[in-house]
Amino acid sequence: MIVSPVASSKLRKTKGTASFVVAASDALPEIKRIADYVCDGTADQVGIQAVIDALPANGGAVFLSAGTFYKNNVTPIALVSNCELHMTPGTIIQLTANPGNDPEILKADGKTNILITGGILDGNKAAQTTITGVAAKCINFTGVTESRILNVCCKNPGTSDALSGYGIYLNASSRNQIFNNLLLGARRENLVLYNTSDYNVVAHNIAKDSVAIGTVTTVKPLFKTCF
Repeated sequence: MIVSPVASSKLRKTKGTASFVVAASDALPEIKRIADYVCDGTADQVGIQAVIDALPANGGAVFLSAGTFYKNNVTPIALVSNCELHMTPGTIIQLTANPGNDPEILKADGKTNILITGGILDGNKAAQTTITGVAAKCINFTGVTESRILNVCCKNPGTSDALSGYGIYLNASSRNQIFNNLLLGARRENLVLYNTSDYNVVAHNIAKDSVAIGTVTTVKPLFKTCF
């Protein structure tokens, strides 16, 4: 949850658009001092979602500090159109143990012009000992267009069930770019383009240690140089 809105009225402007900074509970003190929101290491998805929801209708940018953000529920952090989610190489969003069946970390549904960049999304599958379901996901795009996923590490999505986790999952999502991501240890597939996910550009990704590297169903990608 949010400990305090350090400067809740401080809506930054970045290249003409609004932006917020969210600090992890273990962020450096100097980062916490300049942050708009500081999380306390418990249900940190609440703070991240509040910041995303506070963006104006024309969107903006959310910057997550280095450090670990702990997500303890099933409902994904919902991204909105025209939203940029920037994470540092040291940013981790980690599912806590046994948050509920079929947990997801990030999702966009019917949105456009989204950017997700940097950071580590950790499904923490080794800790998911009692939850079940086959649809745990790090990133879920459903009906999303004209969006980008760049330089993200998606690792260890899954539940206690076999064949249960996905790294990046596109469902009926077209004209997106999936570049330079590291996809590790999904209990099912690391990367999936499904159900008329057409004309996506997927290139320079590395995937390993999943049951399969991915499935492609009814897809006409612009390029399919996946790995």
